[in-house]
Amino acid sequence: MKYRAITITPCLNGFVISIGCQTAVFNEYKDMLNQLTAYYNDPIETEKKYLDNNYRQETILPPPTITTDAYTPGLSETAVRVR
Repeated sequence: MKYRAITITPCLNGFVISIGCQTAVFNEYKDMLNQLTAYYNDPIETEKKYLDNNYRQETILPPPTITTDAYTPGLSETAVRVR
């Protein structure tokens, strides 16, 4: 079995998990651990399910990760940096 590099990044609403070149977002710690356990037990089958999109239960937007300039009316005349 070949395992890929795993990166876990906490974010405002949960965790962003990167395995190889794929990324998933989990809202709950238990869900994240269950899926990482599934990957550890059978990485080939777990990757196949994710690539076939069999784990998605709802449309989930990724957390904001790109730096952009946002303007809030009334806050100030300068742009607010959002990360």
